[in-house]
Amino acid sequence: MIDLSSHLRTLLRATLFLMAVGLVGWALVPSVRPYAAGVMLGAVGSLVNAHLLRYKIEMLGQQIAEKTQKRVGLGFVARISVALMAVMVAIKQPGVDLAATIVGLFFAQMVTLLLGMVTIFKRK
Repeated sequence: MIDLSSHLRTLLRATLFLMAVGLVGWALVPSVRPYAAGVMLGAVGSLVNAHLLRYKIEMLGQQIAEKTQKRVGLGFVARISVALMAVMVAIKQPGVDLAATIVGLFFAQMVTLLLGMVTIFKRK
């Protein structure tokens, strides 16, 4: 079985590395400041969404193990709200690029996909 918390630790490290690279790019190259800020904003939103999804998965597993009644939650609404909040910040702030923010919102999914592929290839 795949340990979800170890994957999220790897995702956190990758996000922090992206933030460090983005901050260096933002500080050293003034022409890429809006793009670096947008990608960093989107990556933070993506990381928050990954942790919200982990929480919902753990709660679902706990409900199945305890055989309790299924509870209606707002998991998707919470994750889309985080993404919309990042997009609204990008629209309101002149120093943040909207397209780069949207690209950054997909960072956690791409890292998770690559991490899953690496895990599958390690098993073979």
